[in-house]
Amino acid sequence: MEEVIQFLLENRSGYLATVDAEGRPHARVIGLNYVEDGKLYYALSTQKGMYTQIQGQPDVELAVSAPNFAKVVRVHGKAYLDDRMEIKEKLFANSPALKHLYQSPDNPIFAAMYIKPESARIWSFTEDRTIEL
Repeated sequence: MEEVIQFLLENRSGYLATVDAEGRPHARVIGLNYVEDGKLYYALSTQKGMYTQIQGQPDVELAVSAPNFAKVVRVHGKAYLDDRMEIKEKLFANSPALKHLYQSPDNPIFAAMYIKPESARIWSFTEDRTIEL
């Protein structure tokens, strides 16, 4: 797991895939804010489809690549909303851009979520392996 976390911290932007109520997949770019206790924390808007999708179907997959695409990590897990103010404040402290988007952590359209990884697949030109977490 430590290898996966280190890679994600070094390559914070990736694509998160969710599924809507009709079973259609949706993927979007998302940026990792921080990691705590093996949980991957992200900020999101309550006005976006992702917010509703993870409530209805929490199974998600995150795909992150190195800038040169020589290594890719895919993380499968469950996404959970986390409404605790201390989590929202930590997201704000770690990302000044959130202040521009949401003004304050108590903005009702600002939400926090984390992904609890269940497995990770690590691929490069020389390896392809799955780690159960």
